[in-house]
Order: sequence, then C-alpha cells, then structure tokens
Amino acid sequence: SSFFRNTLTLISGTVATQSIVFFFSPVLSRVFALVDFGYLANYTAWVAVLVLLGNLRYEQAIIVAKGRRNTNRAVVLTGTLSVLSCLVFAIVAVVIYFFCPGGGYLRDLKHIVLFIPVGVLVTSISSLFIQHNVKTGKFKLLAGVTATQVIFTIGPQILLGLLHVKDALIIGTIIGFTFTAVVFGYFL
Repeated sequence: SSFFRNTLTLISGTVATQSIVFFFSPVLSRVFALVDFGYLANYTAWVAVLVLLGNLRYEQAIIVAKGRRNTNRAVVLTGTLSVLSCLVFAIVAVVIYFFCPGGGYLRDLKHIVLFIPVGVLVTSISSLFIQHNVKTGKFKLLAGVTATQVIFTIGPQILLGLLHVKDALIIGTIIGFTFTAVVFGYFL
C-alpha cells in the first residue's frame, strides 16, 4: 500500500540521518570543546522556542488546508509571520548585544544572540516547506533532503571547526537549515 511505502521511505531517511550523525559524532567530539556544544544547545533551545512563537505554528495549517488556494494562503501567512518575527527578534538581539551589560547568563547569551534571528528564519522557512511537501506527498524528497541536510550541517561544522572558526557548530547548523529551505523552496 502507499501508506506502507511512504512510511518506509520516511523511516529509511531517518535511519540514514541518524547513521550519519552516529558515524560523525566521534569526529565532532574531538574537533569541538564541551563549551561549544553548550553554546549550540543554548542556541537550539532559543531557536526552537522562538520559531513556535514567531509563526504561531501556522505551518501546521498547510497540511489541513482545503484546496490549493487555502494552502497557498497558509504558506503566505506562515512565511509572512516568519519574516516579521525574525525582524522583531533581530531588533531585540541587537539591543541585547550592544546595550545590555554582560554578566551571568546574559554574557553567554550575548555570545550567540546575533545568530538566533537567522536561525529562527531558516528553521521557520524549512518547517513551512517541509509541511508543504508532506501535504503534497513528496516523501522521497523529504527523506533524501533530510539525510542530505545532515551532511550539509556536519560537513561545514567539521571544516569550520578544523579552521578554528568561532561558533562553527552554530554556523554549520544554520547552513544545514538554509540548504533545506533552498532545496524545498526550489521544489515547491
């Protein structure tokens, strides 16, 4: 049945993705210090919460929208909310970075705060396109891009880490989500 075939396709993409991460984990752990993973975890937590606040989870409406016109409206609404929230978050990030004194948690937040709006935007747009591809049944594309996203995340992370680029884990994550958004946007 098509349900079984689509489920198997998504499972195979997930297994491939997890296998790639598992294979490269020892390399990442040797290239980066624990503090780098801490900054990545902090960044990821902020991005995850702000994506939810920024687009109000309207990307979920894409799946249940009836007809092409309503689907397109849900896509436009979600995209607009994502861009506008990113602009608000960028203003807040600049204020925190330049005008807040650096003590305690704010010192650690200042280290990553300028990356957060960019991460929110690319993650929101990726999520929007993922939901659209789920609605249109492009499960092979979803599985393939998900597995490829990991390569486009881990590859730059390792390369930038070996070059001693500051915040390489965060930059690599942004590159991976940007890749996903661009590829899914192309096939939209």
